[in-house]
Amino acid sequence: MELYTNWHTWRRTEPELRGLLPAPDADAVASAVEFAVRYHGDQTRPTGAPYAEHLLEALEFLVRGAGVTDPDILQAARTRRARSMTSAARSAAGWRSWSRG
Repeated sequence: MELYTNWHTWRRTEPELRGLLPAPDADAVASAVEFAVRYHGDQTRPTGAPYAEHLLEALEFLVRGAGVTDPDILQAARTRRARSMTSAARSAAGWRSWSRG
C-alpha cells in the first residue's frame, strides 16, 4: 500500500506537480493553493499539524494516487469547496460516495 504523505509544503509540492500537469493547469492549482494557505492561515488539525498540510496531502492523493489531472477538481480539493463539485466531477475523480467532512 502506498501512502501519499510527501507533499507537506507548497515548496516541496510545486516542482513535482508542475512535472505532472500542463503549465496552465499547474498555474491554476497554484493559485488555489495560495488562496487555501492564506485562508486557513495557522489553523491546525487535532494532531497539531498545519491544516494546509492535510490539503496538500489530499492534492497528492488525487494527482499521484488517483491520477486526477482536471484542474477544476484539483482546485476544488485545495480550496475545500469540493462539496460544491457536480456529481459528474466526483465520478470522474473516482469517488463513489461523498461525505460532508
